[in-house]
Order: sequence, then structure tokens, then C-alpha cells
Amino acid sequence: MSANQPSHVKLDPQPPWARFQDIIVQLDTDALIAVGIETMAELTGATHVNARARAVDADGNTLRDAAGLPVTTQVSHPYETSDLTANGLRVVDLQRDCVRVVLGEPTVHFFIGADTAECRARASIRMRLARAQDA
Repeated sequence: MSANQPSHVKLDPQPPWARFQDIIVQLDTDALIAVGIETMAELTGATHVNARARAVDADGNTLRDAAGLPVTTQVSHPYETSDLTANGLRVVDLQRDCVRVVLGEPTVHFFIGADTAECRARASIRMRLARAQDA
């Protein structure tokens, strides 16, 4: 799987139960995931991107693991806007990679080093689903 070939498909049309801040996607495993992203620009010029993923059933209810905890993940990444532009990147590049991380997919610009492997694994909804099913 390459970063240019996502292993998810955005449902079109979106289900009527989808929350306004979520986009519902279906993974190649058939799991339904509600994905959301927030971007906040601070007065200092820093941009903070939060991406979250929530495993849902066909009715939009959040799946729970054996302990009753919701099957969700999130990742957050602060970045200076000036650093993005100096590297030829835009905020949308960071947003896309944050979404890729929570979906457990390869990234292009961020979260690519070996030092980020633990963060990627912890934030991956695929890994969270696997742990929930193994419990």
C-alpha cells in the first residue's frame, strides 16, 4: 500500500446518521470509521492539527471493546506555519498526514521516521480495532 493509494473509501453519499464534523470512510477491512479533523491557528503563527478516528457500526454507533471503552484514536501535531512554507508544504499536507496516521495508512511528509513508529501504532484505528477484537 503506498501513500498515494489510500486503503479506505469515503462513503458517498454520507450516511444520514453521520455527525456534521465527521467523514465516514470504509477501510479495506470493511470497518466503518468516522474521521474528523480540526485545525487551529494561534496568534503566534503556530498551527495545531488534531485528527481523530472512531470505529462505528452500520447505524453510526461507536464500537466498544471488551472493557466497554470506545474504539477511538487521535493524533495531534503542532507546527509553525513559517516552517511549513519554508519546506514547500501547506497546512493541508499536515492535515492529510494526520488523517492517514489515524487511519493506519502510510504518510508522505510527517510521521515518517522510525522515531514516530510508536506514535503511528498508538494512533492507528486499525491497531485499536485489532486490540479490541483480540480482547
